[in-house]
Amino acid sequence: MPDRNAFLERRPALTLNLSGFFGTGKTLQALSFPKCYVISCDPAGLETVRQPANARYLANLVWYEELHNHAKEELRELFRESADENSRGSVYGCIAHAKSLKEEVETLVVDGFTYLVDMKWRQINEYEVTKSFNSGNVDAQAMYRNLGLYLHRFVASDLMTIATRNSLNVVLTTHLKRESEEQVHGNASIKNRAKKVMTNSDLAPMIEGGFRNKLSGLVGGDLYLEKTLKDGKVAYDALCDMTRGYGGVVNAKNRYGLPARLPLTDKSLYEAICEALKIKAGKSDAHRVSA
Repeated sequence: MPDRNAFLERRPALTLNLSGFFGTGKTLQALSFPKCYVISCDPAGLETVRQPANARYLANLVWYEELHNHAKEELRELFRESADENSRGSVYGCIAHAKSLKEEVETLVVDGFTYLVDMKWRQINEYEVTKSFNSGNVDAQAMYRNLGLYLHRFVASDLMTIATRNSLNVVLTTHLKRESEEQVHGNASIKNRAKKVMTNSDLAPMIEGGFRNKLSGLVGGDLYLEKTLKDGKVAYDALCDMTRGYGGVVNAKNRYGLPARLPLTDKSLYEAICEALKIKAGKSDAHRVSA
């Protein structure tokens, strides 16, 4: 583990979750970070980056892997934890490969984290079914609990440590959803139906199970990307702290001192963060704090 001097000398790394509805620019803003190793779990892949207007984002792409399962047997391989850097049909193999490219890569992107969670949930339903000891029926609540435990371990131990131990940025993208009144405030008539910790907003990452309420506490920045019309023109913003947005309250947060709102219409997310935190954005010292 690093001592004080090693910590101060180490290149700062950001850990972010970028949430937004379709079309808010999650993939492009993730690709605005330097030297990206992208693990794409989105069925659409990175096709949006092929557009001529997005060439500057494509220039940041160092390596690209797609993780989709065409058959249920592939679900086993996708989450095989013993996979090495040559076994990139597993998310763990991709992570090992990204670490091995530390001289070429500065950012690990998991694009479509929502879909990765969906695939893990399908794997649990195929291979890790839990049944009630008393009734013999499928215990869906226990299976959701297992999903949450797995995701917490995966994000905290396998993803966030890439920043602390390998000095790489880690950027996840997730879709947003609006939760029902019952999901926000709970249902007293249903046993163990918990309400949200923050009940002032109905927005949440589109993630199966209760882990969607815990993800924000694991990343350094839980940012919401918003696309609106201002004076008849499309405008883009990153909401970085609790603020008004999406027609209500947005419980964004960050540990870096970013302002509540970063305008992105005329600049990328990475450019806006560098400007706000006075970080030099260059190929050789893209994350070093300026004097």
